[in-house]
Amino acid sequence: MNYMTRVLYFFLFASSPVAVYAVDIPSVDEGSAGYNQEMCIEETTNNCIDTICLTSSAIDCEDQCRSDATDKCQQLADE
Repeated sequence: MNYMTRVLYFFLFASSPVAVYAVDIPSVDEGSAGYNQEMCIEETTNNCIDTICLTSSAIDCEDQCRSDATDKCQQLADE
């Protein structure tokens, strides 16, 4: 096998699609649901504050972000 054939096979092999499967193992710890809920609320609130409150003139923007985040994360948990 000459050099060019080896290079061709290498690129064909390297560029071939490879399936990777991730396994989602549900958590057994019952406390993790509350932790995930709090993480959801914190991340969603911070995202809202960083994107909306910086340009908003509303006095209660941060409180509104937290309230909206709580509602949104509760809906996600109920699904």
